[in-house]
Amino acid sequence: MKTIEKENGQALVLRDRLNILRRRCEKINKEIEEKTAEFHRVCIHPPDKVEVKDSYVDGSYYDKCQYIKKYYCTVCGKLIDEQVTYGGYG
Repeated sequence: MKTIEKENGQALVLRDRLNILRRRCEKINKEIEEKTAEFHRVCIHPPDKVEVKDSYVDGSYYDKCQYIKKYYCTVCGKLIDEQVTYGGYG
């Protein structure tokens, strides 16, 4: 067993180092998520800083088409409102 550890010692050291880096990465990702949620909560979403994105979903024989209008805050990027209108055959 000791010969395997001697031969593969560098790989074992690298494995330990990678595990440490993964734990750090998880902590950083968690902090990023928390700060982003706080950023969305604190932002006042000024009316002059709203971006509108339109999209269209084609309908089929049974389903009506959908016109989707989404309003995003350009400061923080949060989805403020989403309006869906249906069109097509009555």
